[in-house]
Amino acid sequence: VGDGPGAAAAWRASLEVNPFNPYAWRDLARALRRLGDAAGAQTAAVAALRLGPGDEVFQRSVVGGP
Repeated sequence: VGDGPGAAAAWRASLEVNPFNPYAWRDLARALRRLGDAAGAQTAAVAALRLGPGDEVFQRSVVGGP
């Protein structure tokens, strides 16, 4: 869905402005998964989980969300 490389670039640009946004890290992980970059997606997902609110809903959205 959408422009995978463009989405990943947009999330990376967003994270340059605010690297503490767990939702941007989560969405970067999703974009990288769609591009087949498993290592990059894992790194972004770990950052999202470290910075995130810690509730189960957010954790599921990082690990298994679309």
